[in-house]
Amino acid sequence: MLSSKIIVLFSFLSSQAVAFPTTEERNVIPGYTVADLKWEVEVFPGQPTNLTGTFDEVRRQATQLNPRWDEVNAQSGEETSGRLDKRIPIWTNVVCGPGPNKFEWADASIVREKLIPKVRSWGKTLPSLPARTCGAMACYDGNYLMLCNDNTWELRLQGYIDVADGAQKVLDACQYTGAVVGQQFAQGSWNVIVTSSHWGQACRG
Repeated sequence: MLSSKIIVLFSFLSSQAVAFPTTEERNVIPGYTVADLKWEVEVFPGQPTNLTGTFDEVRRQATQLNPRWDEVNAQSGEETSGRLDKRIPIWTNVVCGPGPNKFEWADASIVREKLIPKVRSWGKTLPSLPARTCGAMACYDGNYLMLCNDNTWELRLQGYIDVADGAQKVLDACQYTGAVVGQQFAQGSWNVIVTSSHWGQACRG
């Protein structure tokens, strides 16, 4: 049995991305669009460029533009890690289990060893997502970290480390017999979903 500390909600939360889907909308949150994430990436030092897709798609684009991009990203990560680590998002509730949107269980070991470290490794990146939209941050072998914007305006976070922290909170609270699925909400009306649901998008990461 899951710990009593885990909050499992199956009711509609009007201000957050939780609602009952129809059969046709399985794995899609009603009222939300699924779209590629927009990344502001320093392809060259001091030269931010807008790219779209999952972590791995963006990395491929960046290295095509600059074959030494991994070095640039590693350096920017070192420069900003102290500043980002001091910022602590205000987390609200965590929702464990498939819930009304019927999110599917992800492999906890893949989330822990592949997805969270991958997202946490990014340096000077400024994530943005349109209003009422969810996008795949990273995926591996059909397992996903999704970022959702519950606002009616574009969301801009200060860094992707916040998404990694949210995914870690889901992993800590919602893991059960090697699998995990859940949604961590944050003040500012955005949330992170850990799932294996593809929402009509194949894992291209």
